[in-house]
Amino acid sequence: KNTFADGRVLLNVTFYHMDWEKIQIQTEDPDPLIFATGILNFPDATINGVESNFSWLPVDQLTLSGTLGYNKAELANDAVLWAGTDNETTIPDGTRLPLMPEWKFSLNARWDFDSQLWGAAPFTMATWTYNDDSFNSLGVTSGVVQEPPTVNPSFDILNVRFGLEGESWSAQIFVDNLLNEYA
Repeated sequence: KNTFADGRVLLNVTFYHMDWEKIQIQTEDPDPLIFATGILNFPDATINGVESNFSWLPVDQLTLSGTLGYNKAELANDAVLWAGTDNETTIPDGTRLPLMPEWKFSLNARWDFDSQLWGAAPFTMATWTYNDDSFNSLGVTSGVVQEPPTVNPSFDILNVRFGLEGESWSAQIFVDNLLNEYA
């Protein structure tokens, strides 16, 4: 964590490593007569990543900020389910964990006008976020329906707003998801 340029720049960076032991996953019994849902212990996973954020005031009225996240989350060992049955399934080590995008980031720009409107300080702001693709599962399904994991595609979201901030009140007009992206 650091602040520099006379407090006009803030930068935070965190690196992490996690050994996740005996991941619990939900799955279905492979016997089509039972079709019961249960929780199983999977082998270990390893998660390595970095998260950072910054804020910068290049001029008094403009604030630029952003975030960056990277995750490498994967199984550390092969997982064999229903060993010795017709439905034996192996999920190999290195398989990405579900619902975890490798990359995520956002950028935000805010302009505070050097004026007053109806006794309040006006501002405008735009925020753009990005999420990388991810998988919906590890590919563990019932013996009846063996479907491979589905890729959740990456997406971008753009939000804009205009606002007024008074001493005892505030108001904003905004449009979320301006580009109508389906996340």
